[in-house]
Amino acid sequence: MQNHYTIKAKHLTIHSRRLIERWKNEGKSNRETASLLGKAPQTIHNEIKRGTVLQCLGKGRFKKIYSADYAQMVYETNLDQRTKAKDSPLS
Repeated sequence: MQNHYTIKAKHLTIHSRRLIERWKNEGKSNRETASLLGKAPQTIHNEIKRGTVLQCLGKGRFKKIYSADYAQMVYETNLDQRTKAKDSPLS
């Protein structure tokens, strides 16, 4: 059943994140998105959870949206922190 997924340890690119954002705005489900990208549905769920931000609609009203650019920024920040932790003399 899971033979259509990619192998482990393949990170999402900014292009993939923008596709996820577009398909999310079109109303596609996480499973449909996963199928189109060749990733596991859990990967898409985690990515959407990581890249969701609150957009202000005005007068104290907010809406949760997925932002590919924000998700990429979070990914790069986490990658930098892992690299610094790996290079520290305490590890």
